[in-house]
Amino acid sequence: MKQGVFFIYLAACLVAIQGCSGPGYRSATPYRQKYETQQETGYSEAEEDMASRRSGGSVVMRIRAQAWQLMEDGELDAASQSIERGLRIAPKDEFLWSQLAQVRLEQQDYEQARYLAAKSSDLAGRNVSLISKNREIILEADRLSLQQ
Repeated sequence: MKQGVFFIYLAACLVAIQGCSGPGYRSATPYRQKYETQQETGYSEAEEDMASRRSGGSVVMRIRAQAWQLMEDGELDAASQSIERGLRIAPKDEFLWSQLAQVRLEQQDYEQARYLAAKSSDLAGRNVSLISKNREIILEADRLSLQQ
């Protein structure tokens, strides 16, 4: 009897250890690719991955990347339309709201930029880096609106 209990206990421990090990080996992404991703979007790969899983997945990721490219090219109206399309798919995506706030800041719509950044921060939960980025947008909008 004691031997049977021991084997059940041993099997349970092995199952618990197996479950803690995660999904298996995952190769590391090269530093350069991670750095380029963060440079393109303004967000870390982990933040992008987290938001992607919660929202519309790869479609929203592509929309976000497309909008960043449009912003870099100076096509702010097209970037805005792209982000708004993404928000129709994933209305609680805090990164899209922040990106739209950045577009509005560049379009000199400071009141809207502040509002959108605050909305993004409300949705960000404990994402300190995004909240900090939104705070920077709000402060910049305040500073620029005072100069006008």
